[in-house]
Formats: sequence, C-alpha cells, structure tokens
Amino acid sequence: MERVRPDARGDLPQPVFIDAGGRLVSEGQGIPAALVRRNFLFCLEPSCGIAYTKSQRSERTKLATLGVDNRSTATTILAVRSLIELQGDRELRSDARKLLSFTDNRQDASLQAGHFNDFAQVALLRSALHKATEEKGEKGVSHGELSRSVFDAMQLRVDEYAADPEVRGPAKNATNDALRRVIDYYLYRDLQRGWRVTAPNLEDCGLLTFGYEGLQGEDSLLSETAVWETGFAIRTDGGEQFIDAPEPLRSCPAELREELLHTLLDVLRRPWPSR
Repeated sequence: MERVRPDARGDLPQPVFIDAGGRLVSEGQGIPAALVRRNFLFCLEPSCGIAYTKSQRSERTKLATLGVDNRSTATTILAVRSLIELQGDRELRSDARKLLSFTDNRQDASLQAGHFNDFAQVALLRSALHKATEEKGEKGVSHGELSRSVFDAMQLRVDEYAADPEVRGPAKNATNDALRRVIDYYLYRDLQRGWRVTAPNLEDCGLLTFGYEGLQGEDSLLSETAVWETGFAIRTDGGEQFIDAPEPLRSCPAELREELLHTLLDVLRRPWPSR
C-alpha cells in the first residue's frame, strides 16, 4: 500500500472552500479550491504534468508563468470576445457587427494584424479537430482520415479558400485536395510543443490523446505471446533480420506491455527539448 512519508504530508494540497474575497469558508458556501501550505511541487491539473523538486526553493519562479501575457495576446482575446458579443446581438445590422482598432504606428498595426490572423488560424484548426474527434466518438480519427474529417468539420465555403469561387468538377476536387494537404501539415505542426507557451495545443490541455495501431483494438499484438517469444522480423536492404524482444517485455502482462510501449512511442513522437 502506498503511503505518504511523514515529512511530505505538509506538501499535500488540502481541499478547501473560499468565498469571493479569498477567505476560507465552510464546505458548500464557496467555490472548491486546493490549499498548498508549503512547497509547490506539482501542478494540480492532471493533464499538465509539471513537477518540481524540493531543491528548487523559489516559489516565485514556479508561479511566474501563471497568468503571464503580453499586449498582443490580450488585445486579440479582447477583440475576439467583442466580436463574439457583436455577432450575438441580433438587434444590430450584420454590416454593423464590426470592430475597429486604432494604433499609433504601422509597426504595431502589422504586429497585431499578424498575431490576430495566427490566433484565428490556430483557433479554427483546433476547434475543427476537436469537433472531428467528438463526432468519431471512442473510435477516434485515424491518420488516413484526419485531414478529410477536419476539412468537413470546418464547413468552409468555396469562396473562402479557392482563388476561383466558380471552380467546378475535377478542378474543385484538386482544390479541395490541396487544402486538405495544407490542413494536414498545419495540424501536425500545431500538435508539436512549439513556441506557443501561452496557447498549449489540445494534447497539452488534455483534450486530445494519441493511440497507436497494433497496441489497441482487434489487431493488437500485445496479447500474442508467440510473437514476443520468437521475435520480430525487420526488413532492411540486406533482407529480413529477426530481433528478439527484451526479456521484461516477454514476461510482463499485456497491460504493462501496452503502458511501456505507449510511453516509449510518446517520447519518440514528441520533439526533444531545446535545452
């Protein structure tokens, strides 16, 4: 049975309730929260995965990134929220549901315009990906149908992405295929852990999980003990080569084998940190 060491019990978060003024109240009278009295050792969000050691004493450096933003992101968020409210106001004419922004120089205007366009593109891709995975349910979306499912979820008009809105026949199919290839590229590019620190992707937010063919479903190889005992055949330029599976993978249960291989493939899939 796992137990918490006596010297670490003070680091455990305690469930509390607080009111609007930040004061502790009785259970059910405020909003639920977690109180950390000593060291901040790990993020309380399960999908975050960030943890610290007790040797890192400075609490300021741990919490410095929470709520950190800049003017471009703040302006974009306020503009998007304003546009959403304007679109919901049916008393205004459709041509009046607009937002006009002013700036004092061209450099700031070009910076804000690029930031807004990038935010709109990322939001469109992620919302379409989330909608496509929800429509597929537990089965999920495979790599072969990813771009097509996201393309259908976007529900774009032809004049919104085609240079010729009147395109028809095979030319329209070729235009749609070109857009799907672009969507495919930007989807996988966004799923990397890149420079968007304040806008983590769907996987980092816990809204998307990856599965691997051969580790789940009817075609799973985990429960076939004969395959793990005899080894695997790898095709190379010199022919086929048999490689024996490591002893821990041959003797462990199928559930543990799945966890080990899934973790290994996750590490290989994600980019190496730059530092």
